[in-house]
Amino acid sequence: MSGARRVVPLLVLALQAAVVLTLLLARPTSEPHGARVAIVAPPVVAATLVDRLGDDTDGDVRATASPSTEVALDDLDDGLVDAVVVVDLTVERDVLHVSPANGTRLNAALLREATATTALFGRTVDVVTAQPAPVSRVVPFLTAAAAVVLGFAVVVAAAWRSRSRVGVVATSGTAVVGGTLLGAAVAVGSGEPSALVPLGLASGLSSLTAAAVTLLLLRLLGAWGLGVAAAVFLLTTAPLIRATHPLLLASPWREVTPWLPHGAAADLTSDVLLFGSAGDPRSWTLLLGYVALAFLTLALVRSEAPEA
Repeated sequence: MSGARRVVPLLVLALQAAVVLTLLLARPTSEPHGARVAIVAPPVVAATLVDRLGDDTDGDVRATASPSTEVALDDLDDGLVDAVVVVDLTVERDVLHVSPANGTRLNAALLREATATTALFGRTVDVVTAQPAPVSRVVPFLTAAAAVVLGFAVVVAAAWRSRSRVGVVATSGTAVVGGTLLGAAVAVGSGEPSALVPLGLASGLSSLTAAAVTLLLLRLLGAWGLGVAAAVFLLTTAPLIRATHPLLLASPWREVTPWLPHGAAADLTSDVLLFGSAGDPRSWTLLLGYVALAFLTLALVRSEAPEA
């Protein structure tokens, strides 16, 4: 193990350096990668625009035809799509509906893509912004980042207080309670009492995920495990603190973030606060999977190397 112990610190430092470097160099992009756009138009026109948007944006925009303006706008309000293009052939101007929850940068990118495509058919675009989001789009990102960092900090504090093994149950319980209270406080402070329960659950689970993974790394790698956890949970939450919309993240953040705990946490808090939903099942499943895997591995490690 002596060789491994010498390698681990180097890997930790290299990972942290790589994260910092990519954060400094990888500015938000101007292309809305993976943006979902609903097209409301006569069937032939809708099919043409769907194909053209996909071709012109190299897959940055995922366009689909919607049966009616009402359905498309409901999907926009629920966060199921990022924009809606309505084509009325009786006039020469199309209408782009966007959500304030997207943020000005993403909405500007969506307008740019829609304008470039409709211009090929000699048409122009008017922009209509949907009703304001109940909270600033920064709030869900900061809440998710705070919940994840809280879970990590609880384990660090427990390890600092005790030189012996950190209590898994007590530490995990503290993380859950702290995260839940954080989410509840944000819901009340934002004037969204209906979000109190789902946001409390999402924030509590996010803190538990960070705590569980940190506990596992601490058990496997000792003090250096905290360094690895810091690289995972502290440095990688920087895109959330920037409040950059996930669709505008540069590589490798765009590909990695949705699969990391803080990315799933941001998706959940955004769904709850901005769109009033219970959250994407994929995000819930991802966080629960992290927790289950961490605790299962902890149990296996403890059974193979029981405490003296």
